[in-house]
Amino acid sequence: MLHWLLGWVGFGSSTGHTADQVAAVVEAEVITLSELLRLVRYRNMEFPEDEEGRKDFLLRVLDQLIDQKLAAQKVTQTLVIQASDREVQEQLQAYLNRFSSDREFQERLAQMEMSRDDLTDLVIRQLAVLKFVKMRFEPFVVVLPDQILGYYEEELAPRLKRQGLPVPLLPLVEKQIREILTLRRANLEMERWLRATRAKARVEILLF
Repeated sequence: MLHWLLGWVGFGSSTGHTADQVAAVVEAEVITLSELLRLVRYRNMEFPEDEEGRKDFLLRVLDQLIDQKLAAQKVTQTLVIQASDREVQEQLQAYLNRFSSDREFQERLAQMEMSRDDLTDLVIRQLAVLKFVKMRFEPFVVVLPDQILGYYEEELAPRLKRQGLPVPLLPLVEKQIREILTLRRANLEMERWLRATRAKARVEILLF
């Protein structure tokens, strides 16, 4: 889940020029349609061609954004979770590296109706949520040796063979496998936590 967590969390409505329709309200925090559309553009997602498909698509995006708003609200309440300046700059640079020129980057910001400061704020919130996940869930994950072996034999080795790549010995990749399985378990715990949090939260969907 962290791969979409990093993509969805933190879109505010400070630059909401596209539209101001309220799409949802999450614990008194408004999600606007313009916020939803900026998010879609940020992720380079394509709208379905048919009207019903577009409706379902936006509702799915909104559903995930609601979950991320709830996570971001919890992070805000946890003042000890902060990203360092170095972490923020590294994340910003990784995003900038996607573009061939500064002009292309500026055009992308304009499409998303975001300033560079907006992007920096987004990265700060993304990193804070990631830290929250690591602090809240990863310390309680236990990965057993047979789970590592199972991943090696059932997933890693077959995938490398299909790709025509050499299969390294287990001791050489054990640490990486442990990290992958820890992340998987943390994702599952995060999903359970989000479901429980949302069940108790005040959420009103107004889109459509």
